[in-house]
Amino acid sequence: MDTEEQVGGIAGAVVGLQTELVAFRRHLHAHPELSWREHETTRLLRDRLIAAGLEPRVADGGTGLTCDIGTDGPIVALRGDIDALPIADAKQVPYRSTVDGVCHACGHDLHATATLGAGLALAQVLGRDGTTGRVRLILQPAEEAIPSGAPVLIAQGAMEGVA
Repeated sequence: MDTEEQVGGIAGAVVGLQTELVAFRRHLHAHPELSWREHETTRLLRDRLIAAGLEPRVADGGTGLTCDIGTDGPIVALRGDIDALPIADAKQVPYRSTVDGVCHACGHDLHATATLGAGLALAQVLGRDGTTGRVRLILQPAEEAIPSGAPVLIAQGAMEGVA
């Protein structure tokens, strides 16, 4: 399979996931969780990756995760944040935050969804028809906190082997 066919396969997989990913992002937006409290967000991400036949690893403390996709070649990491901010959601949309004083004002609902979507699309393509590659999804908790979740994930091996 040449590069153009690979890109077409990934694009097709993304299109096939579009409706699910929009709903997923809206759910995350409506149910935000503050730094170090992203247990339900982590569970949703983990469960969806498992449903795709993948083996995510939840970080110590139960928030955030990593997940490897593919088997051949250097590892490329894709990272997304998953925490929300202690800010009221001023939008009047059907998926408005249901948690008083907490919302995804920084777009981490999109970061998490885009990282998930990329992983799901790549999982459909890598290994098929000779397509090779390795990707590690890193869904980081507590990006808005000090200390952030990055050192926890790094200490647990999130960056080991990443090119």
